[in-house]
Amino acid sequence: MPSTGKKESYKDLNIHPLKGKVTKTVYRGIDDKSAARLVYSGDFVYTPENVTNLSAIEEILNIKLIEEIREKESGVYYIGSQASAEKLPKPRYTLLVAYGTNPSRVDELGAKTIALLDGLKKNGPSQTDVDKFKIETKRQLEVQLKENRYWLGELLSSYENGEDPRDILKEMSLVDKVTVASVKALAAKVFGPNLIQVKLMPEKK
Repeated sequence: MPSTGKKESYKDLNIHPLKGKVTKTVYRGIDDKSAARLVYSGDFVYTPENVTNLSAIEEILNIKLIEEIREKESGVYYIGSQASAEKLPKPRYTLLVAYGTNPSRVDELGAKTIALLDGLKKNGPSQTDVDKFKIETKRQLEVQLKENRYWLGELLSSYENGEDPRDILKEMSLVDKVTVASVKALAAKVFGPNLIQVKLMPEKK
């Protein structure tokens, strides 16, 4: 591929989610359904260990959301979490929980979801859930390490973040190092003071 030889760099536009606790309710549509989002965000100590533990929080949280909210409460159309971390332009993380339910239960299930997150923050995960994360993540890694698209994505990420691409081969050992204590310690920081709660409700008649 031809190149201009020009050196390029990123520009920090300082666009981030709002700090503190923010709540917003939007009334749109006529269907008797609601959607809700909980978004935690903030500064992040970007290390391979913390990135792996953030992935563990995401996976364990999905396990608990399905068990406690979808199966026990039987009140959501869908529910799940997604976590991400970025190194540049500033190390930051975002963790999202999204669910859909009946308008009459949106606040109730939102409170129970936050209680579940607080429990993970205060008590940490169970060893069983940590083991589930390790087994599933290592199984996925074994498959991905044989795929060109995985290597392409990882090599691109290493180049962009100025990291040693040989560290890609350390991911399996990083998963092995995840413990109840390491997940609890990071959860205490992830579920911090910056929380955006947004609800989509049907229009009032």
